[in-house]
Amino acid sequence: MMAEAVAAAKTAAPPVLPDHFHVEVTYVHHYDAYGCSHYPGASLISPTTVAFDADDYGDVLRFFYFVI
Repeated sequence: MMAEAVAAAKTAAPPVLPDHFHVEVTYVHHYDAYGCSHYPGASLISPTTVAFDADDYGDVLRFFYFVI
């Protein structure tokens, strides 16, 4: 069983990521959204929602790290 898992892992391809990412985070309180909208590249699209666009998945992860 372990040998099968290792063999399958060697042939597995990494997931294909899209060229562009658009993420939105919705908060319960408007002041949380306002504060997080100051992250570089983020925008406040409603009183409780912050949007972020990026071409690099690492930038999306960094955005999540700071706003969640």
